[in-house]
Amino acid sequence: MNSKLVYDWPLRVFHWSLVTLFAAAYVVTQVYDVDEVYFVIHMFCGLTIFMAILLRICWGVIGEKYSRFSSFALRFSDLILYFRKVLSGQEKLWTGHNPASSWTALAMGTSALSLALTGYMMTAHDLRAELGGIHSVLANVFLALVIGHILGVLLHSLRHKDQLAISLIHGKKIICESDSPISNSRPGVALFFVLFLTAFAIYAVLHFDGSSGILTLFGSELHLRMEGV
Repeated sequence: MNSKLVYDWPLRVFHWSLVTLFAAAYVVTQVYDVDEVYFVIHMFCGLTIFMAILLRICWGVIGEKYSRFSSFALRFSDLILYFRKVLSGQEKLWTGHNPASSWTALAMGTSALSLALTGYMMTAHDLRAELGGIHSVLANVFLALVIGHILGVLLHSLRHKDQLAISLIHGKKIICESDSPISNSRPGVALFFVLFLTAFAIYAVLHFDGSSGILTLFGSELHLRMEGV
């Protein structure tokens, strides 16, 4: 069965931006202490993740049909039935997000947004003691979701011998006969996403005072040089 275009470019750009930014932020926490100068990379990644999430929320409302939140299979009964079918080896084909990936995407987006917001509150309002533990727990929850997502994709790919594992690279999947592929992958919107996130990152770097560790972001002062978190 031939693969058809399902995932547009903006969705793919968001997906891989989130992967890259979270990986970079996580690696920094493993390599550097909070009082080291390079730890600020962690905060820059977190802030950029926040902006990426905002773009994804917008695209989830106005994007192509399989990028919209309305296409997510979020009925609990569908999720239970999906796992029953998985255990019996009879799960049905889903053109867009299946129930498991729908709930995972929602959970990952929520935890990523919560990570960014708690990080912002820690640096903008000196709530490091209050929110530091919550921030760490959210990071571990997000990491667990990522690992579970990867294992689920690998299991599906091995069982069905399809290209699901790389569908968010080329955007193509095997689709249900009753569904239709998207006709436009929206490369112009994806380019805007890239330029927007790049411009935000450059803006943040240019407004960061390395000597004081303060980032002046749209009128707010974020103290990125933290100790004791």
